This record gives sequence, structure tokens and C-alpha cells, in this order.
Amino acid sequence: MTDATPQQVSDSSPRARSVGMRRVVKLLVAVDLVILLAVVAVWLVARSGDDRANAVNAGLRGSLPPAGQSWPDELASIDSITPPMPRASNLAGHPAVLLVTCIECRSGDIMGGFLGRIQPSDLPADAPVHVLTFDGDQAAWQQRYSVRDDDQVVLHHASTAAAADRIRARLGIGSIDGAEESGVTFVYDPDGTWRASYSIGQLNLDDLAHDLDALGD
Repeated sequence: MTDATPQQVSDSSPRARSVGMRRVVKLLVAVDLVILLAVVAVWLVARSGDDRANAVNAGLRGSLPPAGQSWPDELASIDSITPPMPRASNLAGHPAVLLVTCIECRSGDIMGGFLGRIQPSDLPADAPVHVLTFDGDQAAWQQRYSVRDDDQVVLHHASTAAAADRIRARLGIGSIDGAEESGVTFVYDPDGTWRASYSIGQLNLDDLAHDLDALGD
């Protein structure tokens, strides 16, 4: 029988096997890292091509809305809303706010308190806040919270249940049982594109003023 050479003995030793295993582990780690970097690169390329991730809500504080949504012109055709809602073409190239709330819901109290605190100098003069209410007595609500009704804060009211249902359906506002979901604030740019939104919990005057200033520049 031929004796094993020193090299053969060394290659079959536990130490040699351990070194070989470490090399395999390092190779597998390197392969995993390459795969991970490739996945990240693909994600970054996809994200860079997504306008909603980069431009639609850039510099704004309100929540990012679905892309491609515009001012709800169809509300202008609901006869029981008084005064009539404007169309996008009536916004005169300025940003605008559409604040919608159920008066009888908890959101009516929150929105009323918010609107009652607005002073003329708090928001841009050329960015009107159109307030659309339903399900309740708007005159009593306006008096209770000292809500203005002028060129800057414009009150509209839907006087029928059918109109309220159409408003809810068009704007995706929850039922009366979902109290705080029954009030939403929508922010539109001068082209009438929906650019930001605020739920009851998000809405505050500083952020709203910031977004209107940003969209008006």
C-alpha cells in the first residue's frame, strides 16, 4: 500500500475541512449580498419613475391622495346644495380647499371648532375654503362655532338625504356611524388637481396654510 503524502494528510485534516467550509460560507454570503443589492437597485429605479413618490406631494404636509383625481365638478349639478358648488373652472387659477363634514356627527363639532378659529390673515386670501355640510342645521352650527361665511370661507349646505348620499359616495366619506370619518379636508392646486388631504386627526391650521402657500407659488 502506498503511504499518503503529507499534503494529502493535511488536506483531509479537520483544520483543512474547516477552512474549506468558511470559504463556502463566504461565497454564499457574497452571492446573497449581490442579490440583495440587485433587488434594491430595481426598487430604486421603479420608485424614481413613480411621480406620486417624487412629485405629486413634494413639499406638502397633507396626506398623499390617489393620483389623477380632480375637483369634483359633478357636485355643482346637485340642486339641493346651496349656494351651488363651484366647478374647477371657477377657481380662477388659485389653490382651493374643500372641507366636507356631517353636522350631526362628531366631525361636525371638530370642523366647526376649527373653522371658527380661522382669521382672515391665517390663510392666503386668494385660496378659498369651500365648506360643504350635510345632515344637520347649518345656521345653528355656524352660530354655535362662529364660522365665517365670506369670500375666504364659503359655506355650502346639502339639504336632502339624497344629496348627502351622493356627496358621501363621490368623496368616499364614511357613514354617519363612523363619526370622525364623516369629515375630510381636500386640498387642490391651481389646476384643480387633488394634491393633499387631511383627516380629522391630521387637520391643523399651520399645515393647511403651508400647503396653500406652497401650491400658490
